[in-house]
Amino acid sequence: MAIFIMLAESRTERIQQIFEISNIEKALDAISVIKNSNALAMLATKNDPMLSRYHTKIELSIKELENIFDQVKRLPAETNRSLSSKTGLVMSRFSLLEILKSSMPRKIPNSVKINLPQNDFEIYCNKFKLIVLFSNLIENSIQAMNNSGVIDVVIYETQNRVVIEISDSGPGIPPEIMAKLFNSLSSTKENGTGLGTKMAKTIVEKHGGDISVKNNPTTFTIKLPKR
Repeated sequence: MAIFIMLAESRTERIQQIFEISNIEKALDAISVIKNSNALAMLATKNDPMLSRYHTKIELSIKELENIFDQVKRLPAETNRSLSSKTGLVMSRFSLLEILKSSMPRKIPNSVKINLPQNDFEIYCNKFKLIVLFSNLIENSIQAMNNSGVIDVVIYETQNRVVIEISDSGPGIPPEIMAKLFNSLSSTKENGTGLGTKMAKTIVEKHGGDISVKNNPTTFTIKLPKR
């Protein structure tokens, strides 16, 4: 059990050191073994409420890992090679709107509407990491709205920053969660792991930016340097 919990808690840091794209399938095989083992463990401990909660968190973490690896597989090989750089983030200039479009879920519920901006800015960034960032925030919004509602994405410039705002029509984040949202294992979702928001903060900070959140409506604001 301790091994599974450690896997969930350390996933945020290790996912940013993912191997070359050629190793993605091997990683998915390993995840599959963990997934199957956890399923068997869930059956064996179904009468123990505490252990069942741990297994549920592990299952959710596995799903998040699978979603991120799916994003990795969809990116060009040259983008994925930047993950293995020993000098830090490999950055270049990209269209922010195109990154947002690449971050959209493959399957959007019929009752969810996502409004992307009409304007665009060129941004200096690691494209892969921003796709992972926006994918996580949008998926979180969809789940927070119980697969029904509206997500608005707005982008604009200030003197030194490009600002991205992602808001949803969900019920909002409880105050006790809001205060520790970007800490590991704090989640906006009832059964969430909190790993996505922790990873979002790490990605933004590695770009020299900052991320914040407010309610009414629930809005994540990302500020990235223009450079």
